[in-house]
Amino acid sequence: MFAGMTMALLFYAIVPNGLALRPHYVSGNDIFAQAVRSLYRTDTPINVCPSIHVFNSVTLMLAYYRCRCFDAPRLRWMRPAAAVLCVSITLSTMLLKQHSVIDVVFGMLLAFALDGIAAEMQRAPQTTQRNRRQRQPEWL
Repeated sequence: MFAGMTMALLFYAIVPNGLALRPHYVSGNDIFAQAVRSLYRTDTPINVCPSIHVFNSVTLMLAYYRCRCFDAPRLRWMRPAAAVLCVSITLSTMLLKQHSVIDVVFGMLLAFALDGIAAEMQRAPQTTQRNRRQRQPEWL
């Protein structure tokens, strides 16, 4: 997650980007309209592609599905719950006009790419250790 967020921040520094999707005024005085106005004040629509919200959500969902500790019958419910939460976070960022579909796609691509690299790095040391054991002389 640290690597992905750092890469996104570096991309923002090199290629500043933003959105103009939000309405000028959010009508209503109910708690939801107030929450949206508060969100718009604190989370500006600049430096949005790739979406760090989506990157973090997808990365954690992939971790839940990859981790063997959730194979236990009493913990299996956590994997679909992580998927529902990931989809909910992704859709909410688009519905609240924090991110566009392009931001979401690039956030997901970044998560899948780094997950693939991390999985390959995990497999590589096991393979090299096995090869070293095979190459050792018999007297060791």
